[in-house]
Amino acid sequence: MRQSLLNSRNRHASHPVNAMLNYAYGVLESQVRTVAVTSGLDPTIGYLHACRPGRAALAYDLMEPLRSQVDHMVLDLVRSHTFSSSDFILMNRGVCRLHSQLARQVTGLTASDTAVWEVVLRFTEMLNGNRPRS
Repeated sequence: MRQSLLNSRNRHASHPVNAMLNYAYGVLESQVRTVAVTSGLDPTIGYLHACRPGRAALAYDLMEPLRSQVDHMVLDLVRSHTFSSSDFILMNRGVCRLHSQLARQVTGLTASDTAVWEVVLRFTEMLNGNRPRS
């Protein structure tokens, strides 16, 4: 489980790479949630992640097959980019956030719309009792 150095949860990144991953996962969650709702699914009723008020459990479930793609893209950015201190904002409690310019760049590193639709369509096929396409 990912944990912050600041607390026992995986929120509030204390390292710039984790801040980029958190931001990219947030964008991916938005993509998956949008496609799930468009497909007629309730993004709050999941099967892997706990269903709690205000939590998009199904969106988190459907993100899992796409996380490695996002991880790969963020790590490629880390390898190929020279960062400066102005790329990040360090908050009073040690929380690391992305500067808006870097956030825009990280937003472009998300999974393709095609990949997101494919994951949601496979899930809907399974719900309908059909064997998912390979």
